[in-house]
Amino acid sequence: MNGFFVSTWIWVNGNSRHCVADPPPKTIARDEFFNAISASVELKLVSDDKTLPELRIETYEISSDEQGKVHFNLASTRDGAVSGVMFYRVSTSEPAALPGR
Repeated sequence: MNGFFVSTWIWVNGNSRHCVADPPPKTIARDEFFNAISASVELKLVSDDKTLPELRIETYEISSDEQGKVHFNLASTRDGAVSGVMFYRVSTSEPAALPGR
C-alpha cells in the first residue's frame, strides 16, 4: 500500500466533520510531517500528551477566519514515527441537520 487510509464522519455529540488519516505501513517521520503541515497553516499548541509510554498525542488549533475551531491531532510513537492524524472542527452546538434523520 502506498498511501494513507482516510476516514471521515460526523460525531453527534456536539462535534462535527472529522477526518482521520492513518499512515501507510512505510514509516513517516513525525518531524518531517509536522514541518510540512506547519509550513501550510498556523498552528497553536493546545496539548501535548505524553502519558502513554509508547505514544505521544499532540493537539494543535489551526488558525482560521471561519466560525468554530479546527483542531489537528498528531499521534507519534516514541521512535518518532507518525501513527495517526486527525483533523476536526470543534463546535459548541449540534449541527442543524444530521444525515439519515
